[in-house]
Amino acid sequence: KTAYEMLRSLVGSEMCIRDRTEAGHTDVVKLDIANSTVGVVDAGLDDRRWAFDGVYNNSFAQKDVYNQSIRPVVDSVLSGYSGTIFAYGQSGTGKSYSMAGDLKNTEQYGIIPNSLLH
Repeated sequence: KTAYEMLRSLVGSEMCIRDRTEAGHTDVVKLDIANSTVGVVDAGLDDRRWAFDGVYNNSFAQKDVYNQSIRPVVDSVLSGYSGTIFAYGQSGTGKSYSMAGDLKNTEQYGIIPNSLLH
């Protein structure tokens, strides 16, 4: 396996950005989905950008995230390799929703139910 296949980093962030801007705060976090980067701009510091293997916002369905980024991990596990999906972040940012989703709505299934249906 290549290093890319062994470790991938993804970021999803939209809810906290939307909540802050609706409250009248300036949005300094910029998601660049096409280039898979997250940046901090206009925060009184030098602009900074971080690269990820995937960047998602709330326009992506659960199934989109699964198919684009999680399915390859599940395929590797089913081929005999070890695999881990790890959700990390502040409380209330959607980790549980990303992992489980809405179990009453198949369109909103998260990573775990989609993996079991793989």
